[in-house]
Amino acid sequence: MIRYKEVAKPHFITIFTTQNKKMKKSIILIYLFFLSIIGFSQSSEAILGNWVNEKEDKIIEIYKNNDLYYGKVLWLKNSKKGKGIERLDLKNPNNLLQKRSIVGIDFLMIFSYFSERDVWKEGQIYNYETGNTYSGKMRINDDGELELTGYYGILWFLGRTKTFTRVTIN
Repeated sequence: MIRYKEVAKPHFITIFTTQNKKMKKSIILIYLFFLSIIGFSQSSEAILGNWVNEKEDKIIEIYKNNDLYYGKVLWLKNSKKGKGIERLDLKNPNNLLQKRSIVGIDFLMIFSYFSERDVWKEGQIYNYETGNTYSGKMRINDDGELELTGYYGILWFLGRTKTFTRVTIN
């Protein structure tokens, strides 16, 4: 029986092969990472439409105007007080706006979409119940609900979040 001697591979070939395996793994991981970002990111248009709050006493419409996002009140459960008198924006600090109806006002203003985080932020939220305006951000959570967070200035960790569910109006 003839035995063949195993010839040792030169050292540089072993290093090159090991580096190739590591490089292939790195390329595959990077590819999967970007694939997951593309697969799970949503469109900036995903937020557009009608949403109802948790109490189901308010429906809002989010719309786009010149690459900025706004939201207006479409319906309020108690949009009329007492003798059929329409609820007005009485707490507004601008006296000229205190006579406008709450239904139809823009209370979400100038939000921008940031695709790297799937979030709409740097906007303002007007609270017609207090007359205050807050900084805000919006995002769609994993359940497809809209999370609207309002906060003072840059103190986002002291903010309050309200959840809205998409609704179809006929």
